[in-house]
Amino acid sequence: MSDTSVPTAPAGAPPPASAPRRWDWRPKLRWFGAEYLIVVLGVLTAVGINAWWSDRDARTRERLVLEDLREDFLFNKDEVQRIRGISARFLTLYDQLATLSDDAIAGMPPDSVYAYVESIFISHTYDPVTGSLDALLASGDLGLLRDRALRERLPSFLEVLRDSDEEKQAAFDQVVQMLEGMPRLGGPWGPPGAPFPAEPADLIRLRNDADYMAQARLLRWVAWYYAEVELPVVEVAIDSVLVSLDASLAR
Repeated sequence: MSDTSVPTAPAGAPPPASAPRRWDWRPKLRWFGAEYLIVVLGVLTAVGINAWWSDRDARTRERLVLEDLREDFLFNKDEVQRIRGISARFLTLYDQLATLSDDAIAGMPPDSVYAYVESIFISHTYDPVTGSLDALLASGDLGLLRDRALRERLPSFLEVLRDSDEEKQAAFDQVVQMLEGMPRLGGPWGPPGAPFPAEPADLIRLRNDADYMAQARLLRWVAWYYAEVELPVVEVAIDSVLVSLDASLAR
């Protein structure tokens, strides 16, 4: 047998190169996907919570606005009805005064005397409460109200008020003229207990003055027109707003 020699690597030669290792990206992709999903879900959750909270806050604010508006418009409705009632009462008293004798007037109690005097020279006008509505419009938050009909009816109510201002001013101007004409007849007078209460003799003097009673007749007509023609339109506008307010609050 012969010995077979095994070749040896020369001294100092580099070791043989190993096969390149392939990078396994799948575990890292799974980790990245999980992290990304967590971030996305976190953002979406935060956005959803923020949107829910914002909507909840808007609905709370809307309800407070609706309640304030309803309180004002209920007062406005009562006030319109009160003014119309006073106007009707004054007109009745004015018509009655023409049928009374001087003796009947002389025997009247002080409260009745002043009631008739008032019917001659006084006219009550409607002063609406619009604080909540003015604040809402000034803030630019009208869009906070979800009811489209209500958003339209609120500004329309202000338009109706403006339309009635001319007759309101006419009634006021007529009252001023009546007051200016009173001094020549000894007035003006106040209710019982006032420094210058109306006496039966004062009412007789007023009733028997043709010029003054002609002015009073004009005042009563102007006041009637304002109360029975203009204010019913205002009341309809108030009622339409209240219907929308009640529907919104019932949600």
